[in-house]
Amino acid sequence: MSLGTFRRTLVFSNDFSHRHLCQNPPALSRWSFNFHPNYLSNLLKKGTGKSFKDLLQLQKINKAAMILMKYDLPIPKVVEEVGYSSVTFFYKKFKEIFHMTPYEFRKNNNFQ
Repeated sequence: MSLGTFRRTLVFSNDFSHRHLCQNPPALSRWSFNFHPNYLSNLLKKGTGKSFKDLLQLQKINKAAMILMKYDLPIPKVVEEVGYSSVTFFYKKFKEIFHMTPYEFRKNNNFQ
């Protein structure tokens, strides 16, 4: 695969995963590229240093942060909106990325 094809695949994958956060990653890769899921994961890992799963988690947490800044939804509703089934797991991942809880994030970013 050429570097140009790899870059286009990576950009498309990131864009597609951003728009379809709740998709199953193996189904996503087969539908999007006709690549084996492991092959796509390896390509993403080479290009970004992160696995597809990690990139998807990051997309979900970033989307949650945007929702927290824009809307006054209860945090469990935000968790559901971005596709997590466990509020506890969401809090853990959110804190790993932003070094604060979703509540602290919302408070520090002056919900308007």
